[in-house]
Amino acid sequence: MLTASPGLPPTATPGNPSTTLANDLPIPLRKGKRSRTAHPLANSLFYQYLCPKYRAFSMSLSSVSIPNTYCETLRHPAWKMALDEEMSALIEGGMGACGGTS
Repeated sequence: MLTASPGLPPTATPGNPSTTLANDLPIPLRKGKRSRTAHPLANSLFYQYLCPKYRAFSMSLSSVSIPNTYCETLRHPAWKMALDEEMSALIEGGMGACGGTS
């Protein structure tokens, strides 16, 4: 009995043409969900040992909201302005809308 290789759909076997289709999947779908580290830095960072300047900086980071989508970015005036500045810089630098030089 033939079995599927790990990471391939159950119907795909090494000698089956559907294996090629599995290789055409986007990388995130092929690799699957990754687990996070068991020991994140946040669990071992003690603010009391930081100098006041770094403590204030590190605590301010947790209050910053970073948009995850383009639509969220446009809802926040400061993020929209930063996006507009970056786009202007790309256009002025010759990158244009397609990513190529003009």
